[in-house]
Amino acid sequence: MKSISIVLFLFSIATSIATGAANAQTPGGKMSKTDIKATLGCITGSIGRLKNGVYDNRRMDFTLLIQGDEGVAASIPFYYDKPGSRRNDVNDVRAFGKTFTVCLRPGQYEISHLEVRVGYPLRYLRGPFRIPILVEQQKNIYIGSFMLDNSSLASACRSTPGAPYIRLENQAGRDLPLIMKGKSPPQNVPVIDIVTPEAFNPLIIRCDS
Repeated sequence: MKSISIVLFLFSIATSIATGAANAQTPGGKMSKTDIKATLGCITGSIGRLKNGVYDNRRMDFTLLIQGDEGVAASIPFYYDKPGSRRNDVNDVRAFGKTFTVCLRPGQYEISHLEVRVGYPLRYLRGPFRIPILVEQQKNIYIGSFMLDNSSLASACRSTPGAPYIRLENQAGRDLPLIMKGKSPPQNVPVIDIVTPEAFNPLIIRCDS
């Protein structure tokens, strides 16, 4: 079982590591991977699609963009694999998708945009949003399950019909064991800290019913 694991730093750190120019010192003069991880905090969760039968076999990819003080700091992508695929971490009666782990320098971030791809090269960007995420050093958090709902019908999550949207839920009971069994899990089990979308946000809606 594969898990999307994205360890992304601000570009200045990534560049310095790639060129061997990191200044934090170990006896050999460079930062070890363990030392680098000790300076970061990780956000985890799942991303994918709710099953509705009609559109489950139609490809639609999407990405959540995370903004920091210096621009886009990370991205959380969902690349479509059909329901039941072994490449999906999440495969249950309601949803299919991947888990993710994103590690960042401590600071204030926000989910700022949703990029949707419905066919190559067709893609469009929706937003901006302001969904805050606080990253603290050596603290891992679970921010929720982000599942695309292709249904245009009204539901317990929204009272009127509308366009497809991202349903944000607390699925920690399902996701955390999958995250910790993944290819590159965080060092410690994440603390549950579900993010809160804006009340007027029609594209990312918190719903635990």
